[in-house]
Amino acid sequence: MKYYIKQKVFSVREKMTVKNEQGEDVFAVEGSFLRIPKKFKLVHIRTGNVVSEIYHKPFSWFGKYEIQDAKNHRCTLVGRFSLFRKKLEIAGLNWSIVGDLMDHRYDITSPQGVIMSLNKKWFSWGDSYELSISNEEDVLLAISVAIAIDYELEKRRSRNSSSSN
Repeated sequence: MKYYIKQKVFSVREKMTVKNEQGEDVFAVEGSFLRIPKKFKLVHIRTGNVVSEIYHKPFSWFGKYEIQDAKNHRCTLVGRFSLFRKKLEIAGLNWSIVGDLMDHRYDITSPQGVIMSLNKKWFSWGDSYELSISNEEDVLLAISVAIAIDYELEKRRSRNSSSSN
């Protein structure tokens, strides 16, 4: 199954829309505004129900995100120290991140195979991502992990650009 995440360009808070292969809006993503800790909600468009929540834990050195879906599946995205590249791990599931995080081309894998592949669409207005998710049961957590990774990378990018000025 393919899903497409499109960020709203001029939004005060992080807002995104997740579309299916047919181009239909399936989920809305809303980030909290001026809230500590930062929180994202994944809302099913048709029902209006919150189907997943992402909480940024603000006092961790390398980034930490608690993720829980409506079926009570949970995991933690944790930043790790690395000299040469950004390193993130998924704790609580038997999932790994493989690929180039900075180039937004990576897979989330398990011992059974690829859970999700993510590729950034570079020639679009605003950030746009294509997610290929193997199993329907992994959709909510996979999309939520992708959102947390994107937010963490954006935070690191803005921190690095402000420190170099």
